Amino acid sequence: MSMGNRILIYEPDEVSRRALRADADIAARDFVWCADAAEAAAHALDGRVDVAVVCLAANGAGLDMLERIGRQVPVLVAAPAEALEARVAGLKLGARDYLIKPFGTDELLARVMTVLHRRGAEPRPLRQLGELRLDLRASRIGDGARWTSLTPAECQAFSLLLEQACRPVSKDRLKSVLTCDRNMSDNAIEVVIHRLRAKARAWNMKIRTYRGAGYALEPA
Repeated sequence: MSMGNRILIYEPDEVSRRALRADADIAARDFVWCADAAEAAAHALDGRVDVAVVCLAANGAGLDMLERIGRQVPVLVAAPAEALEARVAGLKLGARDYLIKPFGTDELLARVMTVLHRRGAEPRPLRQLGELRLDLRASRIGDGARWTSLTPAECQAFSLLLEQACRPVSKDRLKSVLTCDRNMSDNAIEVVIHRLRAKARAWNMKIRTYRGAGYALEPA
């Protein structure tokens, strides 16, 4: 597998980073290694990588990196076995998968390839209704010049509403696509819709409630 400088590994801990880089199999590949958060974000923002592995400390330190780069490239989080809350938090923030530290190179490469394969199988990254565009990869809506950011749940919900434009989408259907939180309640769906209403209104769109049928995205 030859990818060039396309896989970013952000590991602030020097000991862990050296141990992983010492593996001959992975050292022979062209990975981008970063210990500095600003440097890692710069690599993600300028398009030099296609996927990032963000290594977290046991206390969850490093989760802020998902906010900085998670809308630019697919992210995997890596954390110690005891750091369950950190891994779950990472997935809720949009990480595509996770690794248990310490991990071997075979597992790392297999999971990275899986994420890249899923990305290639994703629906087209840009959808449009009138002048309003939904950028799935960057989780944002706008007109191409100005953008409004969306959370992972908002992006998934808006994508379905846009796909079914002007036709009601039920809460059960919304739950089925909100893979960022598989246990989402009816109240949580209503919170997502409430936030989306405010964001859609800024782009002359409205989300109308149809009693017993669900929600529909319509021109304001």
